[in-house]
Amino acid sequence: MNGKSIKPDEAPARSKKNHALIMLWIFAWMATFVAADKAEAYEWYTEGFLSLLAVAINVVIGLIVIVTYMRFLNELDEMQQKIQLNALALAMGIGLVGSVSYSLLVSAGIVAAPDIAVVIALLGGGYGAGLVIGRTRYQ
Repeated sequence: MNGKSIKPDEAPARSKKNHALIMLWIFAWMATFVAADKAEAYEWYTEGFLSLLAVAINVVIGLIVIVTYMRFLNELDEMQQKIQLNALALAMGIGLVGSVSYSLLVSAGIVAAPDIAVVIALLGGGYGAGLVIGRTRYQ
């Protein structure tokens, strides 16, 4: 694993703490995304540097999400790591195949305008499905 010695009774508490932390950062990241998107859509600011600042803040918090998630994964036991890895693989596969197919639908004119929310939904749905499948399989 990661070479750290964790007592068995500490593992569930640490896992819950890490899970809460990753959820907090994901919430902050999505909040900055929504705020930046709505600010742009409703023209809450007109200066270009404010748009760049909003994007930069979103990127920084997104990077924190990535680092926090990697720490979260590193501190899981091997079974939970396997479940996460399989869920991520399923999400990547569904996201890749789905986004390419969606791109073809846009190119063919079947879908009027590309929407990144579709790709995000594919990734999130694939990851969620992978977690459910993994947890069901390894119970």
